[in-house]
Amino acid sequence: MLSFIYITLAILFSTIVNAATVSNKDFALVMYDPALIPLNDSSATLSGELTQLITFLNIHYDTTLSPYSDDEVSLFYDDYPRFDHLVLLPSSKKAIGAKSGLNQHQLLRFINEGGNVFAVGGSEAALPEGIRIFLNEIGIHPAPKGYKYIDHFNSKDGVVELKNENLIANNRIVDNLGATKYTGSAALISNNELIQPIVKSTKTGYTNKAGQVMSDEFTWTFGEQGFLAVGFQALNNARLVWVGSEELLVDDSLYKWCFQDSGVIKLQFVHHIKANEPEKLNPHLYRIKDQAIYTIGVSEYKDGKWVPFEVKNEGEQLQLSFKMLDPYQRLNLSPLGPVSATENSNELDAYAYFVNFTVPDHHGMFTFELDYKRNGLSYILDKKVVTVRHLANDEFKRSWDISNSWLYIASTKSHSLTARVNIGSDDTSHDNNANTESNTQERSTTSILKSKRILPTVGQNTTTIKFEASDKSSPFASQFKNINLKFWDLGGQRSLRNMWSRYYKQCHGIIFIIDSTDTERFQECYETLIEIAHDDSWLISGDNDAEQTIGIDGTVNVPILMLANKQDLPQAVDLVSLKTGVFIKLVSELEATDSKLLPVSVLENQGLKESLEWLVTRLIYNKSNKVPQYS
Repeated sequence: MLSFIYITLAILFSTIVNAATVSNKDFALVMYDPALIPLNDSSATLSGELTQLITFLNIHYDTTLSPYSDDEVSLFYDDYPRFDHLVLLPSSKKAIGAKSGLNQHQLLRFINEGGNVFAVGGSEAALPEGIRIFLNEIGIHPAPKGYKYIDHFNSKDGVVELKNENLIANNRIVDNLGATKYTGSAALISNNELIQPIVKSTKTGYTNKAGQVMSDEFTWTFGEQGFLAVGFQALNNARLVWVGSEELLVDDSLYKWCFQDSGVIKLQFVHHIKANEPEKLNPHLYRIKDQAIYTIGVSEYKDGKWVPFEVKNEGEQLQLSFKMLDPYQRLNLSPLGPVSATENSNELDAYAYFVNFTVPDHHGMFTFELDYKRNGLSYILDKKVVTVRHLANDEFKRSWDISNSWLYIASTKSHSLTARVNIGSDDTSHDNNANTESNTQERSTTSILKSKRILPTVGQNTTTIKFEASDKSSPFASQFKNINLKFWDLGGQRSLRNMWSRYYKQCHGIIFIIDSTDTERFQECYETLIEIAHDDSWLISGDNDAEQTIGIDGTVNVPILMLANKQDLPQAVDLVSLKTGVFIKLVSELEATDSKLLPVSVLENQGLKESLEWLVTRLIYNKSNKVPQYS
């Protein structure tokens, strides 16, 4: 019993292998009229052109020969095509035996299913009526039976001689016209853009009914409106070729193209990436103004194998359309060179092309569309839909990235002020400079912050103060003459602090405001001041060995005035507690001689004048022998 099972399995396996072997070949059907072309008679003599065609079919395909009179012939079996290729030879009769299996409807369906059709006409015989109607629906109108192509200016012994001038220029189907004598007919064609003329009539050629003079009634084509060979390629790349005589079969390039043995290109791979994320292939989400890179690999089928397809003609470049409803971008792809279509393969069987472009500033659903249609080549169509989004809330260009807004940084509850001082300048020069700066106001210390209602700053203010001593009768008041203080308001948010260092080299003093009521942020204030003191910006130009902190070696000594604000509130931490906490720790770590912690109330205008007088005193001391330079 087991032996029987093994034998049965072996037979089944052999059957499957044989079926797979057979299926590797395409199937071809040849329809003929035995009265004209006796393909069923092995002893019959055929023309050299027909013999060449039948030999080609037998070598490359599993070929079936069937006469038009066979009423059982059918192109489909259970709604599936039985054949890949169909050859239609001329017939002496208009009717077909299998009218339901081979008519214009079945032929159109055969094309729509991807089948290829090669039709041969003639002057003394024509194709059956159903096939002619099928050709007419496509846009090819062959001359009726009994019509012959004539060209008195290009004939010898009454036979038309074709030249390479009859070839359509720059067609990819036939490079050189092998046939010299022509005794067939011609066809008219419609303006169907999928029709590809191959061989045309000359200006002096015409198609007329045999034995009749030229007239509207008996003339089918005249001049270059007639065509001797016509190709057609559907959008699904199914192909059809009609020739007016079997003499054109001497050039096998016609049926090789029709049967997809030439002029076939294939898209081996398609990739699109973001330029800043090359490791992520084919992302589904892009952002406006992203840099996108689109790459493809294209191969061409030649001599039974795939080879790189290189575009050498500038007018035939591959193009990418990045479109929503209409293309927002239409770009030529640039060549990269031969590549391997298979990973880890050394065979260069594809040619790579790419384009780099900026995603449009418009959100929505976009499509990477490659639509390549060229006569003589199979069509390439590839679409990949992606989403393009707007910038997120945290992706807009920040104010510190916009140079014009560097002076207008938003501030929050905790913020710092840097002071730039002009000492020794006269009032006139100060007025001129102040008037030329936008958003700058000149004030005196007697009028600053008098209002009981103080609005929070929004980072769009700079203020220049003409400093005056609070006690003008004091013997020290003279040293405060001609002093102008320019304040830059910098935001205190963490995201804005990377801007502070841009002002360090130009500032002569720092005012750091501490909220006396916010005890949870005292440690943050301490860490922030440590970062300020150790910033690389304090290095003296050209001296990399200098200490990177301020106030240690006396070379760079920028005074730090820490103002404990909101001292008017009952929950505020008193000055003694602050000095024994944050301030003392700072002094011990920074060794800053020019540092001071003073109590103020900005709302009540308490302690501001005294604080500024201390700062100005330190600035005057540093003017002559400290860095940075004073203007």
